[in-house]
Amino acid sequence: MSEEKTMNINSENDLDSSIETYEKMMEELVNSLKIVEDKNSNLADVIKAYDKGVKAHRDCVNLLAGMEQRVFEISAEKQVEY
Repeated sequence: MSEEKTMNINSENDLDSSIETYEKMMEELVNSLKIVEDKNSNLADVIKAYDKGVKAHRDCVNLLAGMEQRVFEISAEKQVEY
């Protein structure tokens, strides 16, 4: 079983890097899907693409969870300031 990791986003640089990483992972996911859906792809390529797609999806979910956590933290900090 794989270990799920929420990615920590603590600064604006982390956020910028995370957004860039997310966009790259989404591109990888789309490319993998194209190979899986292509009727001319051989089975080995489909399996490799599927594996890459699953990993990209997992990474996207973890990254989004980190971004969501950061939004909650920012919201909590702002509420304390008021």
